[in-house]
Amino acid sequence: MNHDRRWTYFVFQGLLTVIILLFFFYHREGVSAWAAKFSTLSAAFILSLWGLRRVDSGRLTGLSVQGGIFVFDSVLASLALLWTQEPRSEIYLTYFLIIFGTALTRSLRQSFLIALVASAAYVTTSWDPGLGAVQESSFWLRLVYLWVMACFAAVLSLDARRETESRELSHQASLRAMEQLAALGRLSGEVAHGIKGPLTTILVNADILLQKHGRVPGVASELKQIQDEVGRCRTVLQNLLELGRIEEMDYDLFDLRDPVRSALEKMATRLKRRRVRVSKRGFEDPAPVIGDPSLLYEAVYEVLQNAEQAARTGGRVDVRLRSVSKRAWWDSDAGTPRPHIELTVADDGSGMDGATLARAFDPFFTTKRKEGSGLGLSSALRILHKHSGNLEASSEGSGRGSRFTFSLPRFQRVDA
Repeated sequence: MNHDRRWTYFVFQGLLTVIILLFFFYHREGVSAWAAKFSTLSAAFILSLWGLRRVDSGRLTGLSVQGGIFVFDSVLASLALLWTQEPRSEIYLTYFLIIFGTALTRSLRQSFLIALVASAAYVTTSWDPGLGAVQESSFWLRLVYLWVMACFAAVLSLDARRETESRELSHQASLRAMEQLAALGRLSGEVAHGIKGPLTTILVNADILLQKHGRVPGVASELKQIQDEVGRCRTVLQNLLELGRIEEMDYDLFDLRDPVRSALEKMATRLKRRRVRVSKRGFEDPAPVIGDPSLLYEAVYEVLQNAEQAARTGGRVDVRLRSVSKRAWWDSDAGTPRPHIELTVADDGSGMDGATLARAFDPFFTTKRKEGSGLGLSSALRILHKHSGNLEASSEGSGRGSRFTFSLPRFQRVDA
């Protein structure tokens, strides 16, 4: 449990304390020894707030501690009702607040359990030894409302838990991808240099054989196939060498708009050939970042190339720059949001299904068969990670286009 999560519980408990104490003070007339009872409620709530501040973070995530907080609140709310003898008053709203707050536990079972305890406490406070339970329909209607709220809180708990699990899986996937790419980057240089020589020998010998025996039936086509495959292997090796260079990046202050413009200029001919229109937005204001402009140029170029290949003939690619405040990719559930620059590249092309989207950044994964090495997007992701940034892919499904979002910390000059 991080500081932000503890703070959420603390604020919730503080607001509930104010509500119950104000209710009790407002209905204090006719309550015997009201000052002592008010002090008891105040001391109990202060103790709960102190406990929230002192309890170990690991225990605060446990269901026993989380459930205990809300059961404790239900008991104190019931005491306030019992002492003031106002079971029909607006204090029942406190039970709504308690049940609604159980969504913080992110546990379906616990939400219903606390709702049961709160309902029992609410009914108990209205019990009169001589008259029995309250007969007014409005009182029981409120109990129904409590359970409706309990169901709503349970749904929120389930949704929050699934969202947390999804973010955690995404976080772990990013960490695994970063580790794999780092290891691949360190190994790629040695492997590429070791294979480059033999490949060159194969290509030269294929050229010689083609000149000598090119007219023999069937030989020319087979030698040409060897040349093509060697050329493809050399492309993969070049990508491996570039992946290795990522681990030795330089750091400079520059404007992100410059490498983006350079990449767009390099892609201009290919985009024009396929009549793909490019829409640019957000290039009016500077976008200062710290890093290696040549590497970021390569990352942007890889994504633009991917967008051009995926876009329909006569289609559209949208490129947008903007400043946002967000947390770092590795700090998905905590920390103070910081200024970032976001670059979005979106196309209206073939899109990605769920399986393709999940593997989009895996090394050597490609849907282009013989055309791609499968290292372009994984290299781009590694480049962004080396810049303390991130690269995310999204798509609404096959045939509905894709969107790639770069996120980089915005440089901020600190005045002395």
